[in-house]
Amino acid sequence: MVKINTDASFCEKAVAGGWGIICRDETPDVRFAAAGGKHDCSDALHAETYALLHAISLADRLGVGRVVFETDCLVLKQAVTSTAYNLAPLGIMFSDIKFKLSTLFIEASVVYVPRSCNKPAHVLASTGAGLAHDEHCEWFTSYPEDVISAVTGDLAVS
Repeated sequence: MVKINTDASFCEKAVAGGWGIICRDETPDVRFAAAGGKHDCSDALHAETYALLHAISLADRLGVGRVVFETDCLVLKQAVTSTAYNLAPLGIMFSDIKFKLSTLFIEASVVYVPRSCNKPAHVLASTGAGLAHDEHCEWFTSYPEDVISAVTGDLAVS
C-alpha cells in the first residue's frame, strides 16, 4: 500500500495554477514525485481535481495496485466519494475519477488530510505553478531540495 498526497495552487487573476503529487510507501520513503502547470483552471477546486487526476494516471502507469490518495481539499474528497456533486460543473471529472479508482486499482481510496499533513505536495504544487501550461516534471530519484526539506520536516512532526 502506498500513500499519494496531492495538492494544487491556483491564481484567480491568471486563471492558472499548478499541481504537485508525492508518493510514499510504508517506510515512509519517497517513491516518486511530480509537479505540473495548468493554465485553464476555473477555480481552486478545478486545480485540485487536475492534481488528483495526474496522481491517478501516474500511479496507474507505474503499476501501483493498492493506494490511498490524500488531499487537503475536503470538497474534492466529498465529490469523489459520493454522488452529491455529480451534476456540478466539474461533475464529469469527478465521475471520471470515481471510474478510474474503481477499475485501475486493486484497492484505492481518497481521504481528507489537514493542510499541515500535506506540505511536500504543497511545495510541489508551487513548483508546478511556475511551469508552462501542461509542462510537468517527474522525479524518481534526486528530488528537489525544497521537497526533501518538506518531507524531512513532515517526518519530524509525525
